[in-house]
Amino acid sequence: MIHPPLRIAAIRNIMFAAVMMLLFSVPVRGQTATVAGTVTGRDSGEPLRGVEIHLQGTSIGSVTSDAGAFRIERIPFGRYTIEARRLGYVPAVRTVDLSAAAEITLAFVLA
Repeated sequence: MIHPPLRIAAIRNIMFAAVMMLLFSVPVRGQTATVAGTVTGRDSGEPLRGVEIHLQGTSIGSVTSDAGAFRIERIPFGRYTIEARRLGYVPAVRTVDLSAAAEITLAFVLA
């Protein structure tokens, strides 16, 4: 049988470890960014729906709406190459630095 003061000390240690794991497993607020924007066709100037927007080297991405709009939230800060791709069009690529801005707006034009 464990002596009561030792049991209390063990419980405190376990609680302290649990609290520390919780604190360090939650990302610090404000260290993510949002990329939003539109995609249009060069020839028509019309919004393009169904365009795949992808951050190269990650599994982060989105698809444009009927209005050609996209929005990708909670992207960890860093430098990314963002590609807009749709069948029948030449892909467009932009490199962005998300370490200084909370939200970046891009306008892709596909040819």
